[in-house]
Amino acid sequence: MHRSRITRGEDFQKIIRKGIRVGGEYVVTHAVFSSNEDKTRFGFVVSKRVGNAVQRNLIKRRLTGITYEVPEDLVTGLDIVFRAKPESLTASYAELKQDVIRQLSKIKSRVKL
Repeated sequence: MHRSRITRGEDFQKIIRKGIRVGGEYVVTHAVFSSNEDKTRFGFVVSKRVGNAVQRNLIKRRLTGITYEVPEDLVTGLDIVFRAKPESLTASYAELKQDVIRQLSKIKSRVKL
């Protein structure tokens, strides 16, 4: 499976406005079906409310790492945007990963992939 980043603003807007939304303790996840079923794309939104640039980049790096550890059957054929909450800064990597996997499982059960 090929994973890539979402970079275009229009794609972020479409996914956040029209996608399935699942909220968690540290992250809010938005997902829509991808036009390419074999390709999974991820995007990250970490606002200034989370912290300074160093802190925001830390959260982005953690979320990027987590996307490579997520089981493929949870994400195949989806465009996914993670929106970090300010609480994500105090979470450990394991807590953040558990929150993301829980949300992706909920999304999968809703879309019946």
